[in-house]
Amino acid sequence: MPQIDVEEDALRLLGRFNVKSEPVPVDEIAKGLGARLAYERFDENMSGILVRFKDGNVIGINSSQAAVRQRFSIAHEIGHLQLHQGRPMHVDHLVHVNLRRTQPPGYDPEERDANQYAASLLMPIPFVSAALGRLRRAELTAESLPGELAPRFGVSRQAMEYRLTNLGLVQPG
Repeated sequence: MPQIDVEEDALRLLGRFNVKSEPVPVDEIAKGLGARLAYERFDENMSGILVRFKDGNVIGINSSQAAVRQRFSIAHEIGHLQLHQGRPMHVDHLVHVNLRRTQPPGYDPEERDANQYAASLLMPIPFVSAALGRLRRAELTAESLPGELAPRFGVSRQAMEYRLTNLGLVQPG
């Protein structure tokens, strides 16, 4: 399979669904891609699952997790839908991501790609840039910026901090 530019593909998907600002309606996008969303109580370490059937796809989301985590899980499973089309099932467990874009030995590169896709979909560069332009910069610090932006995008403070760091907009703390 040819290498896909995750940022560009996420932007194309947003354009396809006419999404022009945050927060990105990932549930509507998933449904528009033909996936049925199923909210169930999973083990606390399981955040989501994608199962492909002949007649459609099902994205299972852990209903006991915070809404921002559920949104990230949906976006992550959309990433699997877009990037990893050959596998019939993806089960996603909670993992601790670090800021250096490196993962421990044995970490599945497909999971890394799906996480990057989720970040690109939920916090696309043009939306982040526009949101930054609307803020009063004099009142913000690198520490307060993720907390200011996260609610606007419907993501966790940690997810926003990772995104801003990976985009080179703030330095790791």
